Parts: sequence; C-alpha cells; structure tokens
Amino acid sequence: MRKHAYLVIAHNNVNLLNRLITVLDDPRNDIFLHIDKKVADNFLKEINTDLKYSKLYFSERVDVHWGAYSQILSELSLLRRATAEGTYAYYHLLSGVDLPIKSQDKIHAFFDSIQGKELVQFQKPIISKEKLERVERYYWLQETDIRSRPVLGLIQRVLIKLQRSLRINRLSNTSLNFQMGSNWFSITDDLARYVLSESTRYLPFFKYSQCADELFIQTIIINSPSFLSRLFKTSFDDAQDANMRFIQWVNHAPRDLTVEDFSALANSPLLFARKFNPGTDSEIIDKVLEHLT
Repeated sequence: MRKHAYLVIAHNNVNLLNRLITVLDDPRNDIFLHIDKKVADNFLKEINTDLKYSKLYFSERVDVHWGAYSQILSELSLLRRATAEGTYAYYHLLSGVDLPIKSQDKIHAFFDSIQGKELVQFQKPIISKEKLERVERYYWLQETDIRSRPVLGLIQRVLIKLQRSLRINRLSNTSLNFQMGSNWFSITDDLARYVLSESTRYLPFFKYSQCADELFIQTIIINSPSFLSRLFKTSFDDAQDANMRFIQWVNHAPRDLTVEDFSALANSPLLFARKFNPGTDSEIIDKVLEHLT
C-alpha cells in the first residue's frame, strides 16, 4: 500500500488546523505542514504533533504574502519535503482552513479507482488576456499585501499602465503556453517530482508576478503532453470535480462556509471543502467532522 501525503499551508486558526490534522491522522497518510515564516513561535507550540497513525513533518518555512510569488515557493517547499521522505501515491495540497468532506476510506477508494490521474483544475480552454497579464508584466510590489495599503496599490496600477504603454511583455521571448485554474491539487508522485524538476525552468516567469500560484502547475502541465493526457478531467470549464474541491466564490474570493451549507457539503460527491472560519461559524466545522465519523 502506497500512502498519501497531505500538504497543508497554514498561517492562522491553530485550533482548526489541529482538527484538520486529527481527521487526517490515518495509517494510510503522512502529513506535511508549511507554517508561514511570519507566524509566532507560540503558534508552533500549539500544533498537535501527538498523532496515533500518521507521521507529521514540517517543511522549510517561507514568508508568504497573498497573491505573491512566495505562495508558489511554499508549495514547492512542501513538495520537496514530502518527496524527500518517500514515494506517495498522491500529494494533496490543502490550506489550514480546509477540511475533508468524505471519510478517509472513501477518499482512498476514490483515488484507488482513478490511479494515475492528476486532479488539477483549469478555468478555461484558453487563458484570458486579463489573467495572462499576471505574468506578462512586472509586479514589483507583489510581496506586499496591497489590499490593505491603497497608496501602494495605486503605485502598482500606475506601473502596470506604464508597462502596457511601453509594450513590456515578459513572455515575448518564450514559446511556452500559459494556463490557469485552482491552485489546490491532488497529484501523483510522477507529477510531483516533475514539477520540482521543471521548477528552475519555470520560476523566472513567475517571480514578480501577481496571483501566479493559480498559473504555476497548470502551465507546467499544459506544456507536457504526457501529463496533459493524464488529467482526471480534460474539459477546461472551471468545474469543481476537476480537483474535487467544494468552494463557494463571492466577488472572486472563497467565502466562509456556514451551517447553511451543510446539506450541500454532506450530499456533495466532492472530497474536500474550503474555507472554514470558526469566527464566522464554528457549528459547520462541528457538523462536518461529526458527519465524517
């Protein structure tokens, strides 16, 4: 039996993170955590490391910022750590505010039934010009969360307009195709190691990019016919069953799930859901976990 590796990116809500770790604790799983480098030491001390079945590992920490290149680096940190520990059947990327909505028996049965397929979601058959601009231009301020700093946001918009007027295009000298979709994936050992081996080739295009974690693995796959043919879902239509993640989007952001979503979650054929926030609704977390047991 080849085990699964759960790769978890976390930076807050340690109590919810511990509940996620507990529900993933299974003889068929190992768990790998990336904890944002900005997080205080007391957060680390509160993480439950006393597991019954799974081994728990920590990856090299990255100072992660929303929408920044550092998000890609945190994913690579987890993949590096996991592949160094062993050869896993699947590597599942989750955030610390996600939960499975199916039991481990059902999750493992599903992946046994589709063994070798890659669960990576694509938004559209061809990436839109708007989304492609995330890597065409230089976003020099992308390691700062400009959502809360309007002056820096204005400066970045001015810099982007200037680059358009000067026809600066970082992709003008490459024949690579670019694609996008959800950054949350479930991939095989073959693809995990391929992503790591190809990262040196691709990373220069994603440094100084904007929200490029949603383009990174899709771009690697679209330029690899062998992995493109292994996708679980080949129709690029933004469908959630392409990566089996239940997410409710509002204004281009995943909203917090509430107890009103429980029926949809319980009856969904999908495997994982995001995002949960105890500050918004703790009851939905309790109900999901009770449903699993």
